Amino acid sequence: MRKPMTNLDLAKNVFQTMVLGTVGGWLGSCLYLWWDYQADPGFYAIQSAPWWVGLVVRTAAFGLLLAADFGLYWAVRRWLSRREKH
Repeated sequence: MRKPMTNLDLAKNVFQTMVLGTVGGWLGSCLYLWWDYQADPGFYAIQSAPWWVGLVVRTAAFGLLLAADFGLYWAVRRWLSRREKH
């Protein structure tokens, strides 16, 4: 029989979902931008920056968000392991 789920177990599951959602959102937005550029390159030609600058900005934001997600996930896992020792 499984032990009952604690609040920290629930938080760990939420942070795992946040990490997967962050990766999926970044991948989806990058694929959409590439698809949109392929469909209408003329629209991006009138802009002052190349079309791929949006990908770089998204990737930088993704890296920061993913670091925060993993930091929270690591903290919850550490609290869980300390609680199980006692």
